[in-house]
Amino acid sequence: MVEIRNPTPVARRSEVVELPLADISRRLHVAIGTPLVARVHGLNEELPTQIYASEVDGRPDQLLVLVDLSPAQRTKLDIDAVPEAPKFEPRVQGRLVPERMDDFAWENDLVAYRVYGPALQATGEIASGIDVWSKRVPDFITKSWYKRDREGARTHNPELSYHRDNGQGLDSYEVGSSRGCGGTAAYVNGVFYSSKNFTSARILASGPIRLDFLLEYDPWSVGGGTVRELKRITLDAGSRLNRMRSTFRFEGAVNDSTTVTVAAGIAMHKDATLHQPGSAIASVWDTPQLASAGRIGTALVVPSNEKARFTSLPIQGNVAGNAFFLFDIKSGETIDYYAGSAWSQGGTPTQGDFDRDLKQKKIRLDQTVTYRWIGARK
Repeated sequence: MVEIRNPTPVARRSEVVELPLADISRRLHVAIGTPLVARVHGLNEELPTQIYASEVDGRPDQLLVLVDLSPAQRTKLDIDAVPEAPKFEPRVQGRLVPERMDDFAWENDLVAYRVYGPALQATGEIASGIDVWSKRVPDFITKSWYKRDREGARTHNPELSYHRDNGQGLDSYEVGSSRGCGGTAAYVNGVFYSSKNFTSARILASGPIRLDFLLEYDPWSVGGGTVRELKRITLDAGSRLNRMRSTFRFEGAVNDSTTVTVAAGIAMHKDATLHQPGSAIASVWDTPQLASAGRIGTALVVPSNEKARFTSLPIQGNVAGNAFFLFDIKSGETIDYYAGSAWSQGGTPTQGDFDRDLKQKKIRLDQTVTYRWIGARK
């Protein structure tokens, strides 16, 4: 039996708790990879779980368990080996979208995002920022919206476009050359340099409660040298925020310095409101392309173990501005940050509501759920 504890005064709804498989293996005397179930002690209902590899080598090392925890709550879980892996309804989804210029789209019960691939770049559209799709339903919507949009193009029916709200939501967020919701750039001699579209995508974990994938970008020119990025994106069930882990390599003149500054950003469109509800949080209450679509919130959250400073570039005419956190790193190093979104017509009515949720999320990130084993090994 394992006891998990919420060490914070905030509720943790849909918390993905990570338990080491090595500990479970020793206590249950089973091989790592053996199917497992988790239950709240004294209850029969199985909690959603996932065997997960935290490193890109694909070797499973964690059991993920989806739980709800009240402020300061302690809960005992029974972990047991079973003959067959339990099946749970997936709460996360991600895929390449060959039917639409090889986008990569991903979502959970709250949010949906996409990035643009090389096929779109070949048409001349270069946008390495992260796009936001606004939805108000817990169902997966990306596949059906792409299908509907294709049918609309085929039949010349604009009402079928995913830019129109069909009751589930819509795409009314403009990325353009901005960083969108969490895109990156290099910052050298006062100038921001961003990559082109991603060149390859690889899914590392497909759920049911955690999606994990890699995006690779070709090197781009920066101040007489080049920068290369490998971005790892993780989205859990019940979370509005993606965990972003970007590893950068610098070559040529840009590598002559001890460190290079890289940036993670969120866009600011005309009439957007920028808030900083904490020193390591930035939120934008943004204006969608359609006024009838309300407001779209985007945010950056930097965990306490990262050193970052804030800056912003103002909106210039019709060109979106950006709010950035800046990180000073050496070649081969990785930055960690979180980026995510909300929608005024999808459960987050105001920027104040969004900021409150972000501050609570920051507390949860900085004070993770703790665990301890109870009783002797079986």
